Amino acid sequence: MMNYMKWLLHRFFIMQFFTTFVLSLTLCFAIATLAEYHSLPPQKAPISYTDSSGVR
Repeated sequence: MMNYMKWLLHRFFIMQFFTTFVLSLTLCFAIATLAEYHSLPPQKAPISYTDSSGVR
């Protein structure tokens, strides 16, 4: 019975560390992705209502 309890406790801690590692890795990738984000350049309005050369 004691060996089973030790095994169960060990398995719980291994899963907890694994879950913490995966969540931390996901958070790091999310932060890196947000840090690399560049907003779009400002868009130019068309000169007149009939001109469609402006970037929309």
